[in-house]
Amino acid sequence: MTNASVASARADWRRRMRGELFWIFVAKLAALTLLWALFFSAPQHASVNGDSVSRRLGVAPTAAPSRLPPIPSSKESSRA
Repeated sequence: MTNASVASARADWRRRMRGELFWIFVAKLAALTLLWALFFSAPQHASVNGDSVSRRLGVAPTAAPSRLPPIPSSKESSRA
């Protein structure tokens, strides 16, 4: 074997590997795009509000407080 044939064989190996990796990447990208389109795209999302949730769970809707109570700071909770 000459140096030229060794260099040519090495280049062929790298070219084949690069081609295989490219097609594997394309296949994975296509699979991820398909999964996203099937499960995470906008038409798959359901609108959720309090009335629909209470109907689904069979619970009477309650009046929500207009403002949430303040969260105590760490200083206030350590004094208690």
